Amino acid sequence: MTAAAWLQIAALVGLLLLGTRLLGPYLASVYGGGVAHGDRVFLPLERLIYRVGGVAPEQEQSWVVYARSVITFSLVSVLGLYALERLQGWLPLNPSSVESVPPVLAFNTAVSFVTNTNWQNYGGESTMSDLVQMTGLTVQNFVSAAVGMAVAVALIRGFTRHRAETIGNFWVDLTRGVTRVLLPLALVLARPLARWKWLDTRRLVQVAAAALVVIVFLKGASGYWPVDRDARQMASQIRAAVDLTDVDEIVFIDMRAFFGLSLYLDLEAESVRIGVERPHSRWVPTEQDLCSELAEKERSLFAVKRTRAPRFPAAVADCGLLEAEEMGSFHGDGNELVLFAVRPTGSDTHGVEEPAR
Repeated sequence: MTAAAWLQIAALVGLLLLGTRLLGPYLASVYGGGVAHGDRVFLPLERLIYRVGGVAPEQEQSWVVYARSVITFSLVSVLGLYALERLQGWLPLNPSSVESVPPVLAFNTAVSFVTNTNWQNYGGESTMSDLVQMTGLTVQNFVSAAVGMAVAVALIRGFTRHRAETIGNFWVDLTRGVTRVLLPLALVLARPLARWKWLDTRRLVQVAAAALVVIVFLKGASGYWPVDRDARQMASQIRAAVDLTDVDEIVFIDMRAFFGLSLYLDLEAESVRIGVERPHSRWVPTEQDLCSELAEKERSLFAVKRTRAPRFPAAVADCGLLEAEEMGSFHGDGNELVLFAVRPTGSDTHGVEEPAR
C-alpha cells in the first residue's frame, strides 16, 4: 500500500475515534429508549410519523421481526428507487428532459444504497432528473445510512440483552436515526463546509491524520486514568458485595442505568422511577415505575443512591406485601449506590425474591 493509502486509513480511524467521543453519549440517549436530548423538538415530528406509518413505538420486536422489517424496508427502497429511475422520462420535475435510466445502471444505483456503498456510476444531472435526485437519491442517502445505524444498534442490544426476547423496534430506530442524528448533522455541517474553500481532500486528510495522533495519545493516557464510571470496576465491587447467583438484572432507581455492567456481569440493566406521578427528566429516562417493575416478579437487585436509600424501603412497602433488604453498596459516577433485594414481607429467605412459578 502507498503512503497516501495508509494516511487515508489513519484519517478514517481518527475520524471514527473523534466521532465516538463526540457523538457516543448522544447516540446512546437516542437509541437507549426513554427520555433523550431534544425530545421537545423531535417527539412531535416522530409521533406524527408513527401515526401516519401505523407504528407502535412502545412495542419492541424480536430479532426475527426486526430482521424482517429491515429486509422489507430495503426491498421496497430498491424497487421504489428503481421504478423512479426507469420512469423518470415520463415523470415531472425533469427540466433537462433526460430519458429513463438504463435497466442495469438503474438497478446498480438502487442496490448500492442497500449495501450502504451509494455507488455513483453516472453523470449527475445529465443522467438523473430533479425528481429522482430529490425524492430518490437524497432520501436514500439518509434512510440507507439510518438502516445501517439501526442494524448496528440492534446488534449491540443483542450482545447486551442476553436473556431478553426483543432487540428494539426497527421503525423507531430508523425514524430516530434520521430525525435526531442525520438531519441535524446535515443542517449543522452543510453551511460551514460550503464556506471552507481551503478544506480540499488533501488538507482534510492531513487534519484527520493529525487528529488521529492526538486522539490516540489521549485515549492511551485516559486508559490509565482511574475513573469511577468504569463498568469493570463497578462490576468487581458488585461481585464483592453481593452473591449474584440468583440475580437476573440490576434495576437503577431514579437514575440512568449503567448498561455497561451487562457486559461484565451477564445481567440485564434498566432504570425505573419511584411513583407514577414523577415528572420526566433526563435523569430518569424511563416510563416504568417501581411498582410495575416489582409486579413482574423478576429476580432483581435494586441500586439506589445513598442519599435516597432511606426512602426506598417505604416505596417498596407501598407496592404491596414486600420489604427491601440492604445487601451492600458500590461506587459509580461519583455516588455511593446501595444495593437492595426485595422479598415478600415476613419471608425468611435472604437475597433476591424468587419469581412466581
